[in-house]
Amino acid sequence: MRKAMMAATAAMMVSGGALANNFGASINYGLGGVGADLGYALIQDTVNVRAGLNAGLDVSGSTTPDATKYDYKLDTGYKTLGLDWHPFNGSFRVSAGYAWSDISLDVRSVGSYTFNGQTATGTATGRIKYDNAPYVSIGLGNHAPSKGGLFFNSELGVMFTGK
Repeated sequence: MRKAMMAATAAMMVSGGALANNFGASINYGLGGVGADLGYALIQDTVNVRAGLNAGLDVSGSTTPDATKYDYKLDTGYKTLGLDWHPFNGSFRVSAGYAWSDISLDVRSVGSYTFNGQTATGTATGRIKYDNAPYVSIGLGNHAPSKGGLFFNSELGVMFTGK
């Protein structure tokens, strides 16, 4: 899992764009897994609306660091809809939008547990599921460039998922 996270972080997103009547498309790979974005220029080279679909990284496995066995499954997919603002009419952008999250982590453990001096054997399960959330990001690359062609895209941002 650590190798996949490092590769995704290092690669961020690599995109190929296509232009047809103010539309652009890109494919990407990042922490959200393999994805695709469609962009439409509302104001050419200044403001785009962008929709994205990221399949997610599905990572699962098990580990036994002590006498307890832990099984885990991590899914990181999400869908987005947002606006990209290119303040200098170039590649740099500031983006904001909304993400529909499929991000979750499931954990199951089987073993012996000690609580308040009492030991019991059994199974414990837990789940973390992130809510849908607004996001903001900064990046390089234009999803609906006036000149078309291929481009490198990178983006760094945060989703405000609550607790």
